[in-house]
Amino acid sequence: MRRLNLAVVLTVLSIYSFPYLATSVTLKSQQVPFAFAPDLSLYLNLSMIGPSHLNPYFGTPLQSGEMGYMTFDAAFELFHAVLKVAGNNLWWAVFTWNLFWWTAMCIGVLWFLRRAFPEAHQLLVCMAMTLLFCFNFGLVKPELLSWLRLPSLVGFDGLTLPNIRTFFPQVPLALMFPYLALQVRALHSGSLYDWVWMCFLQLAAFVMFPYETLLMAVTTGVAVVATFGVERRLKRLRIVVLYGAVCAAADILFLMFRLSGGGTTFEPAID
Repeated sequence: MRRLNLAVVLTVLSIYSFPYLATSVTLKSQQVPFAFAPDLSLYLNLSMIGPSHLNPYFGTPLQSGEMGYMTFDAAFELFHAVLKVAGNNLWWAVFTWNLFWWTAMCIGVLWFLRRAFPEAHQLLVCMAMTLLFCFNFGLVKPELLSWLRLPSLVGFDGLTLPNIRTFFPQVPLALMFPYLALQVRALHSGSLYDWVWMCFLQLAAFVMFPYETLLMAVTTGVAVVATFGVERRLKRLRIVVLYGAVCAAADILFLMFRLSGGGTTFEPAID
């Protein structure tokens, strides 16, 4: 089973890395990263904003809380640290960053599927991985037509892999699936450690992509109502309420800190 899981992960990483590497080989250049989406330049600029907090495009001063990306910028700051480690080489920094989050997504998905469906056949797990990583549900019609035209690959020319963009959605999803796996275990075993880790993951999601925190709250609420019997629900209601209160307090404190002008400094923006 472990060998098959490893094979699945390596296959996904190979598929996702191929466009990046093939483009660089074709252009014979590693000066700039391959842009998986038009917003890549915005995110790279946000990761390099200078101490004056200037708008990366217009050069105007940014007030605290004026731009949502600047309030919830943990992902960009983390990328900036990766860029420093890579010696300010954008090509290697973006490739390493993508490879890390794609790997984290794969591991998180496998963990969640094993926790949620322990009796599922390995083939079903592989099919679930294939749907998640290779089927773009935002383009259902052209995607289906492309698959129906196999073995011709012409239909796939204008399609993109669903999680190939450099920051979003793979960063939130890499946090979401471990959260769901911990949630399944917490609701069955009642382990306090699982609730603590869930709290950390939701805070990490909040500082990177706050909408994901709402999704986490909804899934937890639905799971609590759906899995607990009446007696069991009342017995564990306290820990669920405590968990929600701690998460809300942590998120509010972070938001107050950032809106008051708190945060770290940045280096000058890139063009």
